Amino acid sequence: QPNYIVWSELPVVFTPYEIEFDAEAPNTNAAGSFGVMCHIQDESNYYSIEIDLFNRVFSIARVLNDEIIPLTDPEWWGIPGLEETAGSSNHYLVNCYTNQIMLFVNGAMAGVAPLTEDGSFKAPGKMALFVATWDGAGEEGYQVFFDNVNAWFVR
Repeated sequence: QPNYIVWSELPVVFTPYEIEFDAEAPNTNAAGSFGVMCHIQDESNYYSIEIDLFNRVFSIARVLNDEIIPLTDPEWWGIPGLEETAGSSNHYLVNCYTNQIMLFVNGAMAGVAPLTEDGSFKAPGKMALFVATWDGAGEEGYQVFFDNVNAWFVR
């Protein structure tokens, strides 16, 4: 359905700070995005690394009481090095530390957002993968296929 988000928390017994995964999404569908939620405090407070394959951009934001506060300026940054062949996947690595969030795509750094003391949560939290649909999502919605998911705790 349009304007809907679904996520799946990582089934781990530690606080993950890094996640890597392969993802494939139809590059012809402009009605959705996917990414990582980290330092989840509750369903209204977390950090978000959102990837829009159709427009080849990403955004890092803090979600505070359901309000999206962009940490990237401008809000959406281009993603260099994306594989564009239909049916291909890309490899993503997200480092979600307490002082910064970094996104790597196919081994190259796409961007970093520093977290200031007043912009971070008091405690690290859980991590999740998410998929979101936007206005215009058809009956089949927006599909993403995740594979080779790994998560780490960093001391």
